[in-house]
Amino acid sequence: MSTYREPHVPQFRLVSSWSISSKPVECFGYTIPNEFICNFFVVSDNGKVIPKALADVYPVFIVSMIIRVSDHGTPELISVELKGETYAKQFPVGLELRELFFNDAKPLTPWQFNFVANYRSLLITQAVESVASTWIYSIKDGKATWSYPFTSTQRLSDAEKATLKKKVERRIRVQLTPDHYERVAQKYLEFIEAGLDPILELMKEFPDREHRTIQRWAEKARRLGFLPKTTQGKVSSVPIKRKGKNANAKKAKSR
Repeated sequence: MSTYREPHVPQFRLVSSWSISSKPVECFGYTIPNEFICNFFVVSDNGKVIPKALADVYPVFIVSMIIRVSDHGTPELISVELKGETYAKQFPVGLELRELFFNDAKPLTPWQFNFVANYRSLLITQAVESVASTWIYSIKDGKATWSYPFTSTQRLSDAEKATLKKKVERRIRVQLTPDHYERVAQKYLEFIEAGLDPILELMKEFPDREHRTIQRWAEKARRLGFLPKTTQGKVSSVPIKRKGKNANAKKAKSR
């Protein structure tokens, strides 16, 4: 739930991206680095609705995010660093940000701590747009390289940015992505290997989900090829380990 007075829209003094991986990956039709940093210099307006013309009189606080694109093309948030608000006018970009501490930075406030959670979708969308519109991928001497064009020319038109934004937001907001089912399958197989009931154990991982929901997830993971096919009605041929000293006696008596 947002803690800001609607219709608050965060404003950024600067958004910059920095590749930290040479591996190219396709993401919504664009070739971008598999892993990159995006730095946001957020106007520290404490959730107020202010005109853009007045944004420059406010300090900024800094959000530095590491984004990794999954094998299924989903941008995922791996790491976040926050720095308190400052009036510094010269901003470092890329990796330098991670090494610099502003002497005049103020302590972080609760609304700044909540900022990433409340605007996660927007931040990831802005990060993908930044790296897709600025970084150029090329092969040089047989090696993959990324170059940053120091020019004001934008590679993406406003229409392309709008389309990209919709695609990223749709993928991020839908939790049941292929990545979700792949993670479910990995857990499922780990529980099978440990001799545990995978459905019951997954219910512990997702306590707000019902038994049937977990079963549907496992079935979908199997259809996607993340789990091997099995006999209908059976989850595994691996025996379930029972706990307790009387487990074997109870098992025999039940027969």
